[in-house]
Amino acid sequence: MNPIFMVAGILVVWAIAFVVFITLQMKRKNAEAELVAASTTKAIVHFYGDVSAIDGQDAAIYHPIKGQMLDTIVALEPGHHTFVGSFQMTENGIVVKNKNYYATDIEFEFDVEIGKVYRVGLYKNVNHEEKVIMTLPLTVSGFGAKTLYLIAYNE
Repeated sequence: MNPIFMVAGILVVWAIAFVVFITLQMKRKNAEAELVAASTTKAIVHFYGDVSAIDGQDAAIYHPIKGQMLDTIVALEPGHHTFVGSFQMTENGIVVKNKNYYATDIEFEFDVEIGKVYRVGLYKNVNHEEKVIMTLPLTVSGFGAKTLYLIAYNE
């Protein structure tokens, strides 16, 4: 087979995949904008992980959507809420392989206020001190034990 046809075929497949992924990204962006516009009397919470329960109920009843960064976004009424979620973090290694850390079925709670945007994720350090709503230290055991933090902060 002629190498030109192979290169052309690869370019066509790449172009099709590019268009598909751009279209999906635009759909996520539009869905996120619609959720924010429709939820002016609620708080918006971005979970950088999977949330399985909110206030003791299945998270699906809150109609979560996937955001631009593949985060799970939910609009909640103001007040105190409890959550159950699973989170993952990858630590990039220079000398050794990347390490993946998992925190599954973590129960946590915090208050949300009307019109605010909250972000919840697994972090190595507490960087958002003035905006932190909740910090939950999690110890990962085994070789190279490490303390990670489940942090909720608002913008």
